[in-house]
Formats: sequence, C-alpha cells, structure tokens
Amino acid sequence: MIPVHMPPEEELQTGDTGETPAGLNVLVLDAAPMMRAATCRLLEHLGCVAYQAESGPEALQAVEAEEIDVVLLDLVIPGTDVEQTFFELVRREGAPKVVLMSGYAQSARSEALLQGGALGFLAKPYDIETLQTSLMSSVLARAHQYADGLAARTRGRRSAAAVEQGRLLCDDHPRGYGHRV
Repeated sequence: MIPVHMPPEEELQTGDTGETPAGLNVLVLDAAPMMRAATCRLLEHLGCVAYQAESGPEALQAVEAEEIDVVLLDLVIPGTDVEQTFFELVRREGAPKVVLMSGYAQSARSEALLQGGALGFLAKPYDIETLQTSLMSSVLARAHQYADGLAARTRGRRSAAAVEQGRLLCDDHPRGYGHRV
C-alpha cells in the first residue's frame, strides 16, 4: 500500500502556470479506496468533476454513463485485466484520454500501453502540481484530436465540393465532356 499524505485544504496549491484543468470529468480507477479518495480530493480542488471506480467493469460502466474526459488508470488492480480495460476504453467513440498510474517504476507493460495510446505515466505518490500537469497534457491532446477531426471533416467537404464543381463544368460542355477541375 502506498502512503497518502494529504495536506490541509488551505495548503493545497496548484502550480504557478495559471492553467487549470477545471471542468474536466476525470475517472479515477484504482483498487485502493484511500488513494481514490485522495486523488478525487486533489481533482476537485483543481476544479474537476471526479468519479471513482475500483474495477475495470465499474470503470467501463462509468464511461458509458458519463462524459469522461480523462481516466487515471492504476496498473495494479486485483481481479481486473488492466490491459483489456485500457483497450476497451480507448476503442470507444469519443474515447477518454488515459493516464497510467502506478506505485512501481515504468515497465514493459506500461510501455506497451503507452505505445497503445495512453497519454502518460503518473508515478505514485504524486503531488497536485504533477497531477495538474498530467491533466493539462490530456486537455491539449484532446484539443489537438478535436482540431484534427475538424480539419479532416473540412477537407472532406472541400474535396466533395471540388468534385461536384468539376462534374458541373464537364456537364456544361456542349459535347458533354471537358476537363475536370
């Protein structure tokens, strides 16, 4: 078990970047009740809406029921296939970003999940600044994902419009042929 030291509320401070992940819906998937509660307290201090799950199936139900932006996924959860849970999370439409957590050093297992799409690795115990930085990375990644999707949809509309314009130019030719634009 990892000791959790929570400072009094008045001593909790965010990093000096001025950026906060306020408004994010964050699911904490951790088998240790004290760790879940402590992390949720930090998240709420940062302005996030915190949800808790102690197993993979419970986390998948929460993601189905709520609009979760980020999942903090502990790598050691008795009775849960963490890899299966991870891949079920990231395969979903509008998938939440996943940040791995562990009280152990990064391993081949965590590296494989990072290669599979996990956003980062959060070593336990962590402080509020480390948690804030990790969440801000997920916000930026989600913004880039949204912008990339928007750009792809816009390119698709432009391409369709260009094809349609080319078809009209060809159809307007007196002999029914012409150059496609």
